[in-house]
Amino acid sequence: MSGYEDKPPFDSSLMVHFRKHLTPETIHKVNELVIAKGLEKASKVKDDDKNDPPRNSGPMIVDVTCAPSNIKYPQDT
Repeated sequence: MSGYEDKPPFDSSLMVHFRKHLTPETIHKVNELVIAKGLEKASKVKDDDKNDPPRNSGPMIVDVTCAPSNIKYPQDT
């Protein structure tokens, strides 16, 4: 493509057409490759983290509806 276009490059039903031509064996091979790459990256991250002590990035906020905000009052700008 020569540049950005606002419309999709192909219809989504085309992906279904290609997927129907994949055999279960091919899908299994692709899944195994994806898992192997993921495990490889995870082991590299674990190896890198072994030398560094754990770091605390601050409190973990689970409920995002109560996220702190740095807004000064009054807000009449």
